[in-house]
Amino acid sequence: MGPAGTAAKHAMKSQRYLLTIILFLLVIAGCSPGKHTPSAPENARVSPLPSKDRLASFVKWLADDDRRGRGPYTDELGQAANYLVQEFQRAGLSGVNQPSPDLQSFRPKLNWSFDPTTNLKIRVADSDFSSLQIYEQFVPVLGSPQIHFSGALAFVGFGIHAPEHGYSDFEEIDLQGKVAVILRHEPQLNDAASRFSGTRLTRHGLIREKIQAAQQRGAVAVLLCNDSGYLDRKLNKGDGQTDPLIRSNPSENRNYTIPVLHVQRSIVERWMVQGGGPTLRDAEAELNAQLKPASHDINGHHIQGEIHIRQNKSFLKNVIGYLPGTGNLANEVIIVGSHYDHLGMGQFGSLAPWTVEIHNGADDNASGTAGILELGWRLFDRQSENHRAILLIAFSGEEMGLLGSEYYCKNPLFPLESTVAMVNLDMVGRLSTNGRVEVYGVDTAQEFRPSLSNIARSLSIETEFHPEGYGPSDHATFYQRNIPVLHFFTGLHNDYHRPSDDFDKVDTDGLSKICDLVELVVWQLATDPDRPKPTSPGTSLSLEGSLLSDIDLSRDRGLGIRLKRAKSGEGFQIVGFENASLLGADQLQSGDIILSINGRPLETLTQWLDSTEDRNRDHTILVQRGGIRLRIRMPASMASDLNQP
Repeated sequence: MGPAGTAAKHAMKSQRYLLTIILFLLVIAGCSPGKHTPSAPENARVSPLPSKDRLASFVKWLADDDRRGRGPYTDELGQAANYLVQEFQRAGLSGVNQPSPDLQSFRPKLNWSFDPTTNLKIRVADSDFSSLQIYEQFVPVLGSPQIHFSGALAFVGFGIHAPEHGYSDFEEIDLQGKVAVILRHEPQLNDAASRFSGTRLTRHGLIREKIQAAQQRGAVAVLLCNDSGYLDRKLNKGDGQTDPLIRSNPSENRNYTIPVLHVQRSIVERWMVQGGGPTLRDAEAELNAQLKPASHDINGHHIQGEIHIRQNKSFLKNVIGYLPGTGNLANEVIIVGSHYDHLGMGQFGSLAPWTVEIHNGADDNASGTAGILELGWRLFDRQSENHRAILLIAFSGEEMGLLGSEYYCKNPLFPLESTVAMVNLDMVGRLSTNGRVEVYGVDTAQEFRPSLSNIARSLSIETEFHPEGYGPSDHATFYQRNIPVLHFFTGLHNDYHRPSDDFDKVDTDGLSKICDLVELVVWQLATDPDRPKPTSPGTSLSLEGSLLSDIDLSRDRGLGIRLKRAKSGEGFQIVGFENASLLGADQLQSGDIILSINGRPLETLTQWLDSTEDRNRDHTILVQRGGIRLRIRMPASMASDLNQP
């Protein structure tokens, strides 16, 4: 049976028989059965809970500690997929060609993780080797080769060779066959009079430069640790944990030629004291005061380690519930989607990367997933003689780069030409905090803006409209294919991508109101005889509004600065930094409104991304800060590899 058929409304003969009896009894009683309702799968339509309580139960289950953050390739994410199948079925939804909801299984090409055999061990004098704990005391840095290494330890200051500044940490140290311990960033980075570039980082502070210099002098591995200047700046800003490890993703590759690991500062401090030399803080203070190398062997210490990367063989799964269409519109489809994966125990993608802790993702995106489950109940009851089919899709792999929606678009259950619109819910659990629901994509079809305005007004829901259809959630995948999209979102908050995004902070009353809004929007799309007329989508990065940089915290693009369109409509406001140690303290600040870059008014995020892609020039940025305007120079060295100092 094809997806356009209506036979899936009648899942089992016994259910049809039961429905016939009920209708017969209603007629005898003189009652009108009203609109036709499709039969539900066995054990479906049993929910004594009112809508708000049902929503709360969905969010609570998905965001419970037992789900361990619904991380990729985990048993708990698989449990969530099974739960969604069950709940779609209970709501009365089937699969396109089967009684139970569909599961789309896929395995991304880039699907790697550090193998548990990855290790780092230290031996002091004649003692046995002792192991450090991965992710807690050390982490391999992305791009490190898979290799076994060992060698004596040597402290090499900041690992800088800068003859143009009359400075080299390598002058009086033999690194041949040794493991180099190197501080991040540069000396005197908090000193505006520094001979390097004042408080602006130069290329010598970048990891790749340090690795290259160490390797050229015979080092077999590099162990990085945070410098005190960086940690002092974090402490002064009240910015989270005091000694964070670099986030690392083995699926990314910078092709470092020797192993690179990041070790907790306290560990290095202990090694240096045990080696009989100066303390780490004293050695660093001397470097900053005198700008003279303090490199030396860490006596009696031998380190060995192994880095292993493995390919995960498990699958990710999209979960799809299907409500068949009827009449003349049955061959067309509306997609209502949300992603149900999150960050698991953190580490990759977390904004608290120093933690190995459950990231429950209650707002992101248990809230949106609960929303489509609830909409399954509501839309099942909204039948008419002519309406489009509705697919409710819980996508997986969104946090890894919209993998689930991309897989669906390449393997659709309905032809994409028959897909009339896609409606997405991502982070819709904080209405009471934001006071309004933000709707993106209102100009991706000619009819969307006036229609949404009327529906929101009828429900007394405050909205903030954004024209663009691109952004870092699953709707963007459909918009790239010229399908009109609407994306519902209640805004960023300080719990985003942190362990504190928990159930108790979700506004289920507000979530229920958003479901009211989305229900009416989707049903109007499903029943309107005319398809919405798409507007031209533009380029794949035509991101005129705030959503991309509100949420996409990629450290490789846009200088790691998170932006949203200024309320005045002129320029983009900075809402945060991916690397607050380099920006914000002395240059750009949160709240600044960027008005122009390199003399051109900043009108779109595409322009920002394209401009900052030029890594070989300085950038001049005009910002509005309160009542004054400032011109700030961003040196090319900072743009070249800001994410890896």
